[in-house]
Amino acid sequence: AGLVSGWFPPSRRGMFMAIVTVGANFGILSTAVFGPRILEANGGTEWRPAWIYFGLAALAVGLVAAVTMREPPAETGERKGNPGGGAGKPFQNLGDVFRNRTMLRLTSAYFCHGFFSIYAVFLFAFTTRGLGYETQFAGNLWSLSGVMSAITLVLWGYLSDVWGRRETIIPCAAMLAIGILIPVFRQDAPSLWVSAFLFGASYVGPMTIITVAAGDLVGPAMAAAAMGLVTMGHGLGQMIGPAIGGVLIDVSGSFYPGFIISGIAIVAEILVIAGLPLEKTGRSG
Repeated sequence: AGLVSGWFPPSRRGMFMAIVTVGANFGILSTAVFGPRILEANGGTEWRPAWIYFGLAALAVGLVAAVTMREPPAETGERKGNPGGGAGKPFQNLGDVFRNRTMLRLTSAYFCHGFFSIYAVFLFAFTTRGLGYETQFAGNLWSLSGVMSAITLVLWGYLSDVWGRRETIIPCAAMLAIGILIPVFRQDAPSLWVSAFLFGASYVGPMTIITVAAGDLVGPAMAAAAMGLVTMGHGLGQMIGPAIGGVLIDVSGSFYPGFIISGIAIVAEILVIAGLPLEKTGRSG
């Protein structure tokens, strides 16, 4: 992700970061398409072959990247440390990144966003074990989410370049919160389709825009460090969220408390983002 800050100007980074991230969404879609088929071919209970196939695919991608990826062009003024908009003191080291309050608040927002994974992790079990739908139906829901994420990701990135990072994250995250909370109130098939549609169309938007915003804050010279910091916060959210969701399922015997916690976390993300002085380009905070 840090390479994008070196290759493209701030006014176009959202769109190009989204284009780069589309590949990950095709990977998610492939798990929805091939995962159930691999399971069925192995009696429906053996996950090991699926993990082997997907692991080999990841290894192949890594090898291709090692051979084909290149460093950004020769250093520009921005590359040497000036933030994207050219305002403020340049970020020259890790200390500048970790001490910046806007960066830390952005990291906390991305941490909250990681709680979307409660929905992603437990949707299949909720649909099949909790509601009694067939496995194929649950797989189709996840496929719809994957398709929508791939279709809308570039749009969210483009809108963040045009509207601004904050102005795009807020409606995108609001859509995500609605999608996550729909199954709490309605469990019929059409409502689940709407939920999966909204979730797929929105969960990847903030993932792209927040990392781009982190790069905007510090400029390309420290973009990789800034993106690593916010991504670490997101990873913690993705790790802690499902753990909390699993505990709530064990304690309550229901999937709904986990979905509620997930929705609340996304609302918290919106509130944090709304208070950040993010600009379309340049440094703030």
